Amino acid sequence: DTKNLLERSEWKERCKIIQHPNNRGLAATRNSGIKTATGDILIFLDCDIEVRTDFISRHVELCKKPQIIGILSNIRTRKPVAKNKFYRYIFFGKRGARVIGTNKPLPFNYFILGCTSIKSYALKKTGKFNEMLCKYGGEDLEFAYRLGKNYPEGLFYSEDINVYMHNVKTLEEALSNYNQYGQYNVPIILKQFPELAPHMAAD
Repeated sequence: DTKNLLERSEWKERCKIIQHPNNRGLAATRNSGIKTATGDILIFLDCDIEVRTDFISRHVELCKKPQIIGILSNIRTRKPVAKNKFYRYIFFGKRGARVIGTNKPLPFNYFILGCTSIKSYALKKTGKFNEMLCKYGGEDLEFAYRLGKNYPEGLFYSEDINVYMHNVKTLEEALSNYNQYGQYNVPIILKQFPELAPHMAAD
């Protein structure tokens, strides 16, 4: 019911809703927002992410540092540790940006866009998301690779900007998504950037 909520009087003047009649995929959706945005910083937020009230102000404060081009938030869960091994791996395993830490540049392959800010001039230089990647997966990696090539020391992770993910996939759902990713998007990405094969388990 998000659309109806944002059309209420208290939000209508502060939010612009951009709607696609048909589902064109995540890349096209983000690009529609990019084309409309006018600010110095763009924030990307997936629909299953809950943020705290200081989420935007913390991103803005960090973006004042000239060496920072993009910031990845700290993805957490409000649920207690589950017995499910896959769930524990997602949130508590030795993986992702937490392995790199907060005070050094983040490699591009850790920079996922679901809860991220990027300076708009860097996005203009890098270009928009590849709308050919309209199935599940890979649009973040392909975009972050191009962004990282332009700004190899500019991507960072903040463990202090906590966001909370809801509706975590089951292992079966994740495997189904990865099957779609491998069938449709991996060949498109590798045709343009064959050097990404090791980052996609395609080597």
